[in-house]
Amino acid sequence: MSDSPTSFTHIRRERDRKRKKAEIIDEAEKIFRKKGFLLATTDEIARESGYSVGTLYNLFGDKEGLYAEVLEGIGRALLARLEGAVLSKKDPETAIESLIKLRLCNYTTDRLFFQPFSCEGDVGIQPDPDHLPKRLVNLYHSYLDAVSALFRQLLKREGIRDLNPEHLAISLEGIINAFMGYWSRPEQSGSLDQVARHIKGMLLSPVAPGRAVSGADAVEEEPAVSRQIHMNRYDIERLEELIIVARGFGRPDRRAHLDTLSAWLEGAIIDNPREVPDDVITMNSRVRLRNLETDQEEIILLVFPKDANSAPENLSILAPLGTVTLGQRVGDVFEAPLSEGTVRYRVEELLYQPEAAGDYHL
Repeated sequence: MSDSPTSFTHIRRERDRKRKKAEIIDEAEKIFRKKGFLLATTDEIARESGYSVGTLYNLFGDKEGLYAEVLEGIGRALLARLEGAVLSKKDPETAIESLIKLRLCNYTTDRLFFQPFSCEGDVGIQPDPDHLPKRLVNLYHSYLDAVSALFRQLLKREGIRDLNPEHLAISLEGIINAFMGYWSRPEQSGSLDQVARHIKGMLLSPVAPGRAVSGADAVEEEPAVSRQIHMNRYDIERLEELIIVARGFGRPDRRAHLDTLSAWLEGAIIDNPREVPDDVITMNSRVRLRNLETDQEEIILLVFPKDANSAPENLSILAPLGTVTLGQRVGDVFEAPLSEGTVRYRVEELLYQPEAAGDYHL
């Protein structure tokens, strides 16, 4: 009876259902990439995919269900690439370098899959892993287990027993995320092979110190002066990753700013994004400053290095003025070590702060 009208109707309906799901998932992935889980809406996803909100809920249950299916597709594709291009290598060090290349080349494609597992759940940017389907969480752990196994092989070969291979696997994700997200300007990076070898050298330096690239580390700087600032946990994590990458890839003359920034992060008061005081300059804050030497005002937007050239008012956190501006409060007077000498500034007005505006996704 497999060729009965009822069977054919069932087959057509199932085929139509799969087609609808695929089309909605495709549009949802684009919107989740562009806006993030928090700001993406089912109305927009339904509109862009050409289906009703009711159809979306019938097929996926809710936005979290759709998000999980998007991530599951990305994760399965990632594991397939990992199996073919990395795990087939016999030498673990060669495999790790191939893994780095794979992650760099597919960073934009894969980053959505990693986001729920790399950010603090209380930030509210995307669902906590505990709220995601077990099959999706298992995919992430399958990836992590495979990468950890590569490091385990290398540690065994080198006779290293006091390093945790899983910690190395997680550290690799942090370095790749920082490099691609905040330090991938053309003047800072070389070829794919050079970058992959450099990242591998930084990561494996505890295993075999001779592999580490030591160019910027040879420069000695004065110890950074500590001060206490308010930061949300999400920005602290991103800045710590940025510092790791900037030390390895940045110019030696920025070492002092990195040391200063690192010292301030160590002493920072860590707040929930909703609890950061609304007069504190945080990342992506727009500020009106007064140069007390010239009595001129300027407006800056404090950004990560990748966004520094996006607009005239954008100021990188790694610029001398950017580094010392972080954490200042309205009314504060501070000094910035600029090329023309030390210049005093006063914070006149905080025009925009992401935390105060509820923009926790930035």
